Amino acid sequence: MRKFMKICVALTIMYPSASLAEMTLKFIHYQSGNQPELREILNEFEALNPGIKVQDLPTQGAGQVVSEIQAAAAAKRPFDVGQVLARTVLGVIDIANGQEFSKSPDGGAFMNNISPKLVNVANVDGELYMMPHSFGTPMLYINLDMVEKAGYSKAWRPKNHEDALAVAKKITESTNLPGICYATGGIDFMHQTMVRAKGSPYLKNDRAVFDDEAGIQMFQLWADLADEGIHPKIPGKDCGAAFNAGRLGMIINSSAALRGNTKAAEGRYELGVTKFPLFENVSNGELPNSGSGLMVLAQEPERIEASFKLLMFLSQPEVTNRWSRNTGYMPVAVDPMADEKTVQYIESNPDYAAVIEQMKQTSPTILWPGNRIVEAQTVVANLLEDLWAGKGTAAELAPIAADEVDRILIESTK
Repeated sequence: MRKFMKICVALTIMYPSASLAEMTLKFIHYQSGNQPELREILNEFEALNPGIKVQDLPTQGAGQVVSEIQAAAAAKRPFDVGQVLARTVLGVIDIANGQEFSKSPDGGAFMNNISPKLVNVANVDGELYMMPHSFGTPMLYINLDMVEKAGYSKAWRPKNHEDALAVAKKITESTNLPGICYATGGIDFMHQTMVRAKGSPYLKNDRAVFDDEAGIQMFQLWADLADEGIHPKIPGKDCGAAFNAGRLGMIINSSAALRGNTKAAEGRYELGVTKFPLFENVSNGELPNSGSGLMVLAQEPERIEASFKLLMFLSQPEVTNRWSRNTGYMPVAVDPMADEKTVQYIESNPDYAAVIEQMKQTSPTILWPGNRIVEAQTVVANLLEDLWAGKGTAAELAPIAADEVDRILIESTK
């Protein structure tokens, strides 16, 4: 009997019960550039939750996350938490059975930590599915040395979008370099940004409307700027490289680029940072957020609960504010200025104040329906390429692109 009891004790030590076993959450993300900061925060979560470990799994980029999630779900080996581009959330809910936040141990109350402007970024039929995390807002970055060379003071800041384009034209004339670039983040994010800033809803009732009057005006403006040499006909990432090299006057890009742009400008040129210059006489323009949020993708009750515990921790204002300060992403807390460390950070990094101010004008990004999101977005991206190639005017090509997007959306949501 004693020998039997010893064996039982030994087996208990070697093979602890499931309730006592340590759980490891699989967290897929694209924060390879900010992984040290993310890992530090996750380590703190683990210290507060001894039974839960978090394996952070970086991908090569934001665009790869959805395909990885889809493959894992198909193989019945789902990730537990995923960092997902906000505009793809509907597709991820469909392919990976994303969990509604009402299943959280606190019923989703942790979302009260998030700014009301952002909390409904993934509200589907009254249920929330995403916690804003690595969000950006479009900002204008200015090479003030090139502005001065064009005949303006380095104190110049645009009063509206038309003013920015007028100075961009002068920069091109004085330097023979492009004056401005709308950096096309993702596949179609900047397309959405510029069209919505011009007053078009872009998508409405799950159908394309970027071929309305405002959308056509914006796409034609984009094409005209390129034809005049004011805007380069290159991908957004190449625009970023050109700006950092001092060969581009201005760039509209995410606030997430602030830290990198600041570092690149040091010792090379004086950098100016300001809010997105709105179009004059456009009262219904909107500025969508860029970036991603966190979704719970776990399927087993215990893992769902543990995953929500992680989100509850990450939603705390001191955590979200710290993440924003260390990465350049837009703060998502209700009142980031209530955090003394954020106030101190702005005092030593005054350009960050523009990001805080821009939050007031930031609206949730459009959610693409269906499971062929990339295909639909590529149609919009190709529209701009065709305009640059001179294949037609925006009035001719935008309706064709909108019809093609509608066809894809209809087929993918049947």
